[in-house]
Amino acid sequence: KLRDLQSTAMMTKMKKEKDMLMEMSHNALNMSQWQEQIASEAMQGNSRPITAQKQEALKQTLLKSIDALNSLSMTSPQTVSELMRQYDKAAEAMGKSLSELEKNSAASGPMASSEERLNAISFSLMNAAGAMDGEQGQGEGESGMAEGMQKLSGKQAMINGATGEILRRMLGGQEPGQGEGDG
Repeated sequence: KLRDLQSTAMMTKMKKEKDMLMEMSHNALNMSQWQEQIASEAMQGNSRPITAQKQEALKQTLLKSIDALNSLSMTSPQTVSELMRQYDKAAEAMGKSLSELEKNSAASGPMASSEERLNAISFSLMNAAGAMDGEQGQGEGESGMAEGMQKLSGKQAMINGATGEILRRMLGGQEPGQGEGDG
């Protein structure tokens, strides 16, 4: 029962984390669209200070979303590290676009890079969530179940052996072979 409870708790925790990864992916896509909108406004010649303010707000939103990575406990450390690297690269691209805006240069290149990186983050987050499905099926599910079945099978064999021995002792006074055909 304890193992079942642990398995259920683990599955619940994995589902929550998977949902969180999907939400983070959705947020990255929203930021990508926001970046596309800011780049479009910049290309139309909107006020640089206003564009810079929007770009800074987007960068701050991205930096806040990085904090969610710290709460991932069921995702592999390698995946979290890769996600962190991707978030850092997107923030770097946003920083470059801000510095281009300050120089009165075209920031469209860094903004396009930022948008691509945000899309890549979204894709990576979806992959991480999808990988959790595989872990649920293999990790605790299939291999854990197989291991549990082996243990149960071993225990059942011990019980069968002990029961057989008790029956042999109880039936010891009866004719040999009479009890053996039954079991």
